[in-house]
Amino acid sequence: MSGDEIGPSRQDNRRSEPHRDKHTPLPALEAAATGAAFAREGGLPINDGSSDPAWTNQSLLEEPNVGRILPATDDVKSTEGQAEKDADETTVEPRLQAYFGPDVVQLAAFVRALKKAKIRRFDPDDILAAEMAIAENDKEGSRLWQLVAHASNVGPVSTWGWPFIQKRINTLVGAQIDLRQESPSRILDRVITAISDAPSKEIRHHPKRAENDLRLTIAWLLERRNADVTDVAPQVRHFFVGADADVEERVRRAVSTGSRAELQTAIAALHLVNEQIQTAKRERDFERRELLN
Repeated sequence: MSGDEIGPSRQDNRRSEPHRDKHTPLPALEAAATGAAFAREGGLPINDGSSDPAWTNQSLLEEPNVGRILPATDDVKSTEGQAEKDADETTVEPRLQAYFGPDVVQLAAFVRALKKAKIRRFDPDDILAAEMAIAENDKEGSRLWQLVAHASNVGPVSTWGWPFIQKRINTLVGAQIDLRQESPSRILDRVITAISDAPSKEIRHHPKRAENDLRLTIAWLLERRNADVTDVAPQVRHFFVGADADVEERVRRAVSTGSRAELQTAIAALHLVNEQIQTAKRERDFERRELLN
């Protein structure tokens, strides 16, 4: 991993930093105007694309200027440009180091290239080059997160990605921690502590890294350690939601006027919690009847 990674080797440098409550959102997560990693509204990441090349992978095509009449030469240039873009997407190298290279590669085009080339597993030399490229070109982990969030079901991505994320988590919590034996809640608590204790200078230089490291950890715990989502949520709520008073209001807003996706997510979450409450009540009643008998 790169020198920019938070890891055991940085522990001595942290001692001079003032202690920060791990349940208090990081400075970079509080102010949207300074490139905050978490938005104040909706708990979503803020990114204007000015400093994060991976933003290209999640941005939409801008609408043409309304009412503007393009000269014929502009139409030709626009058509040629689109043709060049389409050609670039069809010639993306199906190698991991290409995705993490100095030039941004569209995630969809990369996945298509993998499927077209029928790549089942990345070559070891390709992996080595890619992991070196991550240290240089993806210091905040945005490209890695995009790959995990949208392509973790692709064979070679899954085969390489989850073990790599495990190593990344070990860099945060210490190589001596056995992530296969430690409980998910303890692992997540250690990651939150490591992120919260990171030097303020490091947070300012890489404001989105804290969020990406946290979300990569959550994804790994849920997908590879089968962590209970209802155990994870309380541990990270302070980072994504904020004060207790905001919780009900956010849920109400999602159900009443949120997008279809927000509505579905909120209802699914409420149903899950209600089912767990009902199960707990049934188990309690059963135990009471057993005691009476």
